[in-house]
Amino acid sequence: MAQIFISAGHGGFENGIRDSGVKVDGITEAQEMIRIRDLIVPELRSRGFQVLSVPDDLSLQQSISWVNARNRTGDIALEIHVGAFQNTDVRGTTAYYIASNEARKAHAELLLLALLRRVPQLPSRGARPDTAAGMGRLAFCRQVEPPSLLIELGYLTNDRDRTLLTSRRRDFALGLADGLASW
Repeated sequence: MAQIFISAGHGGFENGIRDSGVKVDGITEAQEMIRIRDLIVPELRSRGFQVLSVPDDLSLQQSISWVNARNRTGDIALEIHVGAFQNTDVRGTTAYYIASNEARKAHAELLLLALLRRVPQLPSRGARPDTAAGMGRLAFCRQVEPPSLLIELGYLTNDRDRTLLTSRRRDFALGLADGLASW
């Protein structure tokens, strides 16, 4: 049976320092992503899927190695994040896929569609190649062996996105579970 890997972005140690990701008004990206991931996992398991949760204390490279060491044919992987931007009006969700991969782009669009069915108040920023991300390439999209996506669920720096994330965690989790199940 194929496995679904789910990684909550940040939370591990990078260069010996705990990486909590974005922090706004006492809310950290790592804490929120762990909460949402911890709702996705049992939801998918209740639907009969085999789900592996990447340990929270790993660095990005350790997380990638952890997934790759357990990868089997047919597996898929998702890492969830939230963003931050100086312009607090910026909001919405974006699914990133490895550039020039039409199949992965279709999977990213499927995931977004499922999420937006459950959280229609969240604007879509679309499915984008990882080359459109701020860093120009995303390790989780490029170095993870099973087909993988990285999704930004919104922006902690935007009041509306932050409120949606913290008040509707279960809807985010259900939307992502729906999308992963369809994938």
